[in-house]
Amino acid sequence: MRIGKRRRLDAATDACLLLIPDALIYIRAMAYLRKDLSAADGGGEPGQIDYQERIRLIADACHNLPGYLRASSRGTPLAGLQFVWDKASPVQRAWLRRTLTLNGIAITDVITVHEEESPAG
Repeated sequence: MRIGKRRRLDAATDACLLLIPDALIYIRAMAYLRKDLSAADGGGEPGQIDYQERIRLIADACHNLPGYLRASSRGTPLAGLQFVWDKASPVQRAWLRRTLTLNGIAITDVITVHEEESPAG
C-alpha cells in the first residue's frame, strides 16, 4: 500500500534516525567483542564475513545519512535512503531491511525497491 508523500518523508526521517544509532551500537559492540553479532540475531551465517568487514559495511551504508537530515541540505531523507539502497551490497541491504523491519518500518514505505532486489519468498 502506497502512503502519501508527507508520510513517506516522515517515515524516511524516522528510518535515518533509527539506522544511525543502530549502526553505532552494532559497530561499538562488534569492535569490543571482536566478533560478528549479525549471525546471532539472524542477520547472517556464522563465519560469512569477519566482524571487521561487517563494521566497514555498516559504517559505509550509513555514513551519508546524517547529511540528508540537515535543514540546509538540498537532498531529503528519502533521497538519502534511496541513494544508500541503490549503492548497497546484498549484505548491506539485508542489514538495512532487517534493522528497519525490527523498528516497524517497511523498506517499501521509504524507498523504491525494484523487483530484482526483492527478497525471495
